[in-house]
Amino acid sequence: MNTTLSENLARCWFCASRVEVDGAPLCADCTAQLPRPGPGQCPRCALPLPVATLCRDCSDDPPPFGRAYIPLCYQPPVGRLIEPLKQSQHTPAAALLANLMAALIAADRDGGELLLVGIPLHPKRALQRGYSQAALLAQLIADRLSYPPPAPSVQLQRRVHQPPQRGQSRRQRLANLAGCFSAAGVVGRHIGLVDDVVTTTATARAASAALLAAGAASVTLIAAARTPNSRH
Repeated sequence: MNTTLSENLARCWFCASRVEVDGAPLCADCTAQLPRPGPGQCPRCALPLPVATLCRDCSDDPPPFGRAYIPLCYQPPVGRLIEPLKQSQHTPAAALLANLMAALIAADRDGGELLLVGIPLHPKRALQRGYSQAALLAQLIADRLSYPPPAPSVQLQRRVHQPPQRGQSRRQRLANLAGCFSAAGVVGRHIGLVDDVVTTTATARAASAALLAAGAASVTLIAAARTPNSRH
């Protein structure tokens, strides 16, 4: 029996049960079973840990961002949600990921407003990819939390084009990304820095440092997923 495109979109990506066509790509059961970090997390970078305490990296070298909101662990099957968004401009999972991030922020913050800014791609990479998944997530989270969009004067730019960071060690990433961002229009603002996946925190550290150097009052890291181990 042939299925229409709308019927395909109305089935859970993981278990094929029916979901609302305009809703998330996962059913409620599969969403509830996504790997979460649990109570044992580094409060600064959200690294999953046996108990809630500062991880070794944040203790030895505190990051410029003050804390992190990251609802998922980057373990199977989370990659099946993020990789199409990251690599293929296939965005059905963006709404689900934004919902999870927004819910975590809303449950913890005291009502203080964040200016949400996606970690930018270099213009050359943005032209190749066609869009910024971090900017899309930032926009969706802002919509859900009723945060205003950034003014045109708010800028975070990646000035240096690096090869893909995948497979590089934490030390290599930190060295490659040092000084590669610039920012403007953020004086006195509390920034929510949005990305899809946090691995070593190198990108978030470099972007946060640029925002603080440009006068931001604080930076909070927001991402969909955190890899289990950043020391490699």
